[in-house]
Amino acid sequence: MKLMYVLLAGCLILTSSCSIREREQALEKRADELNQKEQQLLLKEKQLQLKEEELLAQQQLIDSTLRIDSTIPLDSSLIGSWAVKMRCTETNCPGSAIGDVKNETWEVTYQDRNLIVKAFDGKKLVRIYSGYYQGTPVQLTTHTEESPSQNTNMIVTIQKRANNVVEGRREIIRPGECKIIYELEFKKLG
Repeated sequence: MKLMYVLLAGCLILTSSCSIREREQALEKRADELNQKEQQLLLKEKQLQLKEEELLAQQQLIDSTLRIDSTIPLDSSLIGSWAVKMRCTETNCPGSAIGDVKNETWEVTYQDRNLIVKAFDGKKLVRIYSGYYQGTPVQLTTHTEESPSQNTNMIVTIQKRANNVVEGRREIIRPGECKIIYELEFKKLG
């Protein structure tokens, strides 16, 4: 009889340990599923946050256009093709040196009060600058096809000095406190 009790107790222990393992596995599976759902929620939250930041940036851009003084007349002498000679005057970036010269052709147009500049190297479009005309100097920023991960900012300031005499400055700011400044000389084409 004692043997029967011992066998019965052993069976109970084995079956209960099997069911405990099954419960542990089920709990682990549920925990994994919850972790996956939590990761998905965090990803969606990050996507929403990025979208919100993008919408805020667009709203700020729209708000800034409302502050433009529409009584300032547009300068039609800026419209057209310009040969732009860029001479490096300051740099701390590798691969760039003071005195470097670059030449581009810039096509300048207006779209509403937006000044649009298409920069060409030969016949290849290399970048587009845009800014709001509010008199001189005009400040432009770049829009490129490059990936946004490069985080390179270009700011161009154009100043009209006299009839068909335009000069400016292009500032390139790269990650790692790398900065290049070019002085710009404009010559009207055609």
